[in-house]
Amino acid sequence: MNEYVIALTENLPLFTGINDACNENGWFVCNTTTINDLKKNLLKRDPIGIIWDLEYEIPAATLKDLKNLRKNFREPIIVLAKEKDIDYEVKLFETQINDYITAPFDYSDIAIRLKQQLQLKMLLHKPRNSFDEADEDSAFQKRIFELNGITLCLDSFRAIKDGKDLQLTPKEFKLLDYLAKHCGQVLSREQLLQGVWGYDILGTSRIVDIHISHLRDKLEADPNTPLWIKTNRGFGYSFSGKIKIKA
Repeated sequence: MNEYVIALTENLPLFTGINDACNENGWFVCNTTTINDLKKNLLKRDPIGIIWDLEYEIPAATLKDLKNLRKNFREPIIVLAKEKDIDYEVKLFETQINDYITAPFDYSDIAIRLKQQLQLKMLLHKPRNSFDEADEDSAFQKRIFELNGITLCLDSFRAIKDGKDLQLTPKEFKLLDYLAKHCGQVLSREQLLQGVWGYDILGTSRIVDIHISHLRDKLEADPNTPLWIKTNRGFGYSFSGKIKIKA
């Protein structure tokens, strides 16, 4: 079955570059130039992802459209920006986009990033018995944490609560993985930015706070009184958990 990517852009050279890079990965690209066309194609194509040109419309409209889109669309969304705007980037991540790429664009890199998101999504849907039947040693190696009825296997990208997958995003997994690797340590926002996002730019710490908030909403019984991810005011965040060993 053909796999489709939807591109939202009015920029023909940009579409051509995206199309060529996606074709090399075996994906067909459906170009749309309006949000209405995009919505129609979502129903017809069942795309594996969306590549969104931020030049298409003003920021306020983009944020509204992305927020509405995320109510039903769970596949990767990658946005392309003409230049970096930290405040806008933060608001975009609040709508649950998967990646933010700034010009000049390397089209192969755009395709690689989409492929990474798809691979992480596949790992997310691995069968649960991949760790349910683990012995003590393999359970330890897989780093299975449990607290208040939540079982989290970081290496199989799954968070289970009451038998339900909490569906953490790839970036949420990466952030939680980094926190868990430094269990008990207080990590500054700058350390988290460098360790998870690979950069530390003045004014970007708000991105960390947003992702921490999303994690707490999904993991904590009471996000306002967190047991997993704790705030150390004036310093940063720390992770508290214990290894769950299953026979």
